Amino acid sequence: MYQNKYLFIPSLLNFFISFIFYFYKDFNEFLGYGLGALLGLFFVLTWFLLIERVNKLSSEKLMSLIAFFFPLKLLIFALITYGLHSYVSFDRLYFAIGFVIGLFINIYIEIYVFWRLK
Repeated sequence: MYQNKYLFIPSLLNFFISFIFYFYKDFNEFLGYGLGALLGLFFVLTWFLLIERVNKLSSEKLMSLIAFFFPLKLLIFALITYGLHSYVSFDRLYFAIGFVIGLFINIYIEIYVFWRLK
């Protein structure tokens, strides 16, 4: 496993923040934020699995992986937003907020790992 394996904790905290919405907001807002944060946590965990497999890559190839996966993450976000929303009722705004916070955490982790491996 990667040396600093506790980097996923901020993303996990982002998911647990969604439970605050359960007690103080509507269930649709809780579900939206929770799904967005869960998607962000999924991206962080897949990044750790990817970095474990390609630990011997040069920094240029690692940066190209980061550049390749960012539009892919946005595409997955759009597909889940429009596809899942037709089956499950959740607040899209809170889903986007939870996902963007998770995405910022993921970008921070990617850049941190990039600079540590350099």
